[in-house]
Amino acid sequence: MDVTQADARHHDDEQPLPRRGRRWRWIGYVFLLLTVGLSVAYFTWSRKSEARLTEFMDELRRAGEPVEPGDLVHRPIPAEDDAAPDLRAAAALLDTKSEAFDAFNKIELDQPLGAADRDVITKLVEGERDVLEKMRVARGKRDADWRIPYQSPSIMTLLPHLNDLRSLANLGRAAAIRERLRGNDDAALEHLRDVLAVGNAADTQPIMVGHLVALGVRSVAVYELDRMAPALEIGDDRAGDAAPTGSATRQHVHDAIRELLDESRSDAGFAAAFRGERTLQLDTAILVADRKLDIRALSGATPSGGFAPPVPRGLVLTDARLMAEYVTDILKVVQTSSDLPTFRNNQPPLPAPVRGNPKFHFFAAMMMPAYDRFITQHYKGKADTRMAATLLALRLYAADHGGRYPEKLDELVPKYLPSVPADPLAAGGAPLKYSTADPSAPSVYSVGEDGVDDGGSTAPVRRSAATPDRWNMRDAVVPMKPAALVKSKEEEAKQKAAEGE
Repeated sequence: MDVTQADARHHDDEQPLPRRGRRWRWIGYVFLLLTVGLSVAYFTWSRKSEARLTEFMDELRRAGEPVEPGDLVHRPIPAEDDAAPDLRAAAALLDTKSEAFDAFNKIELDQPLGAADRDVITKLVEGERDVLEKMRVARGKRDADWRIPYQSPSIMTLLPHLNDLRSLANLGRAAAIRERLRGNDDAALEHLRDVLAVGNAADTQPIMVGHLVALGVRSVAVYELDRMAPALEIGDDRAGDAAPTGSATRQHVHDAIRELLDESRSDAGFAAAFRGERTLQLDTAILVADRKLDIRALSGATPSGGFAPPVPRGLVLTDARLMAEYVTDILKVVQTSSDLPTFRNNQPPLPAPVRGNPKFHFFAAMMMPAYDRFITQHYKGKADTRMAATLLALRLYAADHGGRYPEKLDELVPKYLPSVPADPLAAGGAPLKYSTADPSAPSVYSVGEDGVDDGGSTAPVRRSAATPDRWNMRDAVVPMKPAALVKSKEEEAKQKAAEGE
């Protein structure tokens, strides 16, 4: 075979690839380029998101703000200032599973008490005197360190003592009612001041549920003070000693007014709660981004093991910064808003990326609670304590004026109140409203959540509400009308007859 034939055969063996083969080769090249490009973009996105989050966290650190779980640990305080050990000891002694405590929880305390109810209250209080003594000791202390070891993951931190504080508040209310039944208004007032102090101790937890519990504990004292104030017996002894009849001393009433109007602990607790919420969100986001925490645990699902679903690191860290900036902005607005309408007028909107694309920013949507309701409860708590203080001041005035109430709240200043308290639910620092439609039983009221003065209307806002409540009225009205503490003989007889049937 000659050279020409051999060369021809060689070229015949090198046939070009079919068109389909060339297409797949190009697809492979494109796929590789896309993979590399997406990997670079993902890496760049993650690095930029992390850098922006780190920059914001550094700003918070420079401002002395908490950033990591360890920053939430309470600063050391002297033992003589720490109410927590006394309240822990009181809670340890309180038997919340006892028959007496269970029976007490079933009593409708806002209604006149029957003989059986009174017996239950007496049995409970007499059996828990040592608990009440420790509560009284705790009241004299200025702070509370609950020794909570905040650490990552902070979302798993347990606060079991908060339930204990609710139980102590209920016992304090029972003790106050017991003393009222015995005709000792001064002792009753002192027990309710103990409950207010328990609320202050609850407000040293830098977490939102801690502030909500503090508001709830204070409301236990406030609502009983509201019921007690119209018939409160106040002694004439100006030396500060209780009258022989058990009348409340003027000093104790003035002290209660001062404590109700002192909102420093509540405001500090609110701010700490928001800062704690921001710290919790940052800690959780970083753990999820680093795949150290299964995101399924945050959505309420129970991780069943195996491979955790992947979550884009850049997305989580971006959402973490958006959430932290949003919480910071909200806190700034609340701290400069003396009333709820002012806050609502200046409330920062949800971050634009979350608002415009909530499905993409699902992590932020999942982690951010309903701040508006929490903030509303804070302002309502202020209104509750201010109205209770005003009722006590009215009662002091009446004691000095032959049972007559003032025509205007301004007449309470400065002898009984430092100033007429502003309504935290009314715009522009407007004062609490005062109605003398019934001069013998005037009422104090807030304009309510809608911010509109309806003239002291008690018409319900939500007819479906299970029980009547001032905050389910058009205006939140608290009357200076004495309510019966015990059932009449006729009511007792009817009840016994009904039970016999």
